Amino acid sequence: MKKALLSSILVLGGVLAYNASYNSAHSNSPGAPVNGGVGYTGSPADGRTCGTNGGCHGGGSTNMPNWVTSDIPATGYIPGETYSISATVEENGITVFGFQLSPQNATGTVLGDMTPVSGATKLLGNGNYITHVLGSTIASNSKTWTFDWTAPVVGSGDVTFYAAFNAANGNGNFTGDNIYESSLSVSEDPSVGIGILGSKATASLSVYPNPASETATIAWESASNGAVDISVMDLQGRLLTSKKVQQSQTNNHQLSLEDYTSGIYIVRLTDGTQTATSRLVIE
Repeated sequence: MKKALLSSILVLGGVLAYNASYNSAHSNSPGAPVNGGVGYTGSPADGRTCGTNGGCHGGGSTNMPNWVTSDIPATGYIPGETYSISATVEENGITVFGFQLSPQNATGTVLGDMTPVSGATKLLGNGNYITHVLGSTIASNSKTWTFDWTAPVVGSGDVTFYAAFNAANGNGNFTGDNIYESSLSVSEDPSVGIGILGSKATASLSVYPNPASETATIAWESASNGAVDISVMDLQGRLLTSKKVQQSQTNNHQLSLEDYTSGIYIVRLTDGTQTATSRLVIE
C-alpha cells in the first residue's frame, strides 16, 4: 500500500524513486525536472512538455486557454514591479496534479525573477523554471499554484509565461496521465519611458507623449559631453532611422512620426560609452 501511494505521485516528470523494499523512499527532487538546462514548459525554446518530444509521460499534450493568469494590468508590466502569477490545472476526477512554468521572450531568454510563496512551489534551473513541490500536488478536480514575478528591466519587451501541466491518473507509472499546455503573454507598459542599462550606465532616456501620433519628444541625461546617436528600430531590430545630435542644456530632440506606421518601436540613445532604450508606441 505504501509503495502504491508513493508511485502515484509521479507528476510532470518529477521522478519519485523507491527501492525494492519501498521502505526508504527517496527523490531526485519532486517536481518537473530540468535536463541540460532545458525544461518541459512547451515554450518554443524548450521544445517539449512532459508529454512531447521525449517527455516522460508521452501521449502528447492539449493546449488550454487562460490557465495562466496574473494581476499585471492590461497596459503592461512596469519594470521592477512585482506581480502575482497563478497557474491552474483542471480535470474532473483527478486528485494528483503538477506543473512547470517559465517566463520567456520570443528567443527563449528568461525574463524577470520568480519567487516561490507559501512553500507550494520551488525554482529549478538557476531560477529559470518554477514547479510544484511534493506537498502541493494533491487536490480534487483542480489545483492552483501562485508565485511572485518581478518584472525585468526597461526595454525587455514582451514576456510569455509558458506552462505545462499534468493531471495524473495515479496508476503507479508514467502512462495514462493527461498533459496540458497554457500560456500568458504580457507587454511592457509603453508609458514607462526611462531606460538605464547597467549599474554604471551614464545615459538615461525618456520618450513622450507615449503613445504618440505626430511627434514625440526624446529627452535624455548623459555624463558625456559629446554628441549622442539617436536611432529608431522596429521590434525585429531593424534600423529605421539614425541621427547624431549635439548635446545642449535641454538635451531633447523632436522626432517627426509622419513616416512611421502605427505600431511599437524601439528608441535607442548611445552617448559613446553607454546605451539606453525606450519603447515608443505610435498610434
